[in-house]
Amino acid sequence: MNNIQPLLSICIPTNNRRIQLESLVNSIVTQPEFKTGWVEISISDNASTDGTLEYLDILGKHYAVIVNINKTNLGPVLNFQKAIENSSGKYVWLLGSDDLLADYCLKGIIETLEKESDCEYFMINNLYWFSGETFTQPYKFREIPNKLPRVEDYSHHRANKVSELISKRSDAFTPMYSSIMTRNHWLNAFKITEPHKHTFETINNCSFFAVYIAKNLFLKPGYYYGTPAVLASHTIGWEHYRALFAIQRLADLYDLWIKNSGNKSIVMKYKKELFGFTHKQMVIQLLRRETGGYQYFSFVKYLRQFYGIYSISDLFDIFKRCAFTDGVDYKLKFRIKLSRIKKYILKNISL
Repeated sequence: MNNIQPLLSICIPTNNRRIQLESLVNSIVTQPEFKTGWVEISISDNASTDGTLEYLDILGKHYAVIVNINKTNLGPVLNFQKAIENSSGKYVWLLGSDDLLADYCLKGIIETLEKESDCEYFMINNLYWFSGETFTQPYKFREIPNKLPRVEDYSHHRANKVSELISKRSDAFTPMYSSIMTRNHWLNAFKITEPHKHTFETINNCSFFAVYIAKNLFLKPGYYYGTPAVLASHTIGWEHYRALFAIQRLADLYDLWIKNSGNKSIVMKYKKELFGFTHKQMVIQLLRRETGGYQYFSFVKYLRQFYGIYSISDLFDIFKRCAFTDGVDYKLKFRIKLSRIKKYILKNISL
């Protein structure tokens, strides 16, 4: 079977993660589906300087792995694209180089892709690793402590519409390791991106594939693969932009879900879940310019997206803690129409 076209391409963009990359690759090449040609690996390196290139050179001498090396760092989105463009499988699974495959998971995934070939999208359940341990040598899935499920539904089932899968998780479609689509779908998704803009300036960049899924696949059949197949490291490489993503980019995605026939009651439930204490702190960080991406945060848009969920007293607390001009009756002012909020904010806020 080594001469057949791979059914699944596992595409891995990486940058300066040699140990994690080696661990991930080991978790793939030791599975029979890779050895028999059903699965291929496509790696794209973004100008690493930590010994990754030397590892890739050694790897290529032992396994038939597709490797692309960028001379300069192209940024995450273009590196994702390079990895997928160089692949040849019918389906693509895009993994972060710090993720790790579960032992023997590829057998079930390959069988599902063959059996449910009319499905346009496959949501893959995962485990999270919260240990915070730093490894100095390659590690294995079975060695990782404190693995926690992302979704505790381990069943497998079809969805008549991909939009039904938003009920599974509030960040549905945003983690790239949770999505398997055809290679053509992934390549078409890149057309949504706006390369001239910062990654987190728009939802079309930081979650372009989630936008594509909502706009093009929501009404098509999908599949939920409940057995956790990937261990996602809880190390967030974009931690500096986490507040912006959680507060505004997820809200952008929720609005898109509703616009494209997503269940509104589920979406509103997710919106309300954003308003715990931690997320209020994130809004304050953005308004105070204490975290990355504050320049891309629109407070007026935020109020439009969530107006009615926060009480007037909650808004008052935020404004008071963000050094608004003293002596203003905030409760009275924020009963005015939304069309006047921007003018009011610009006049009274002190950042």
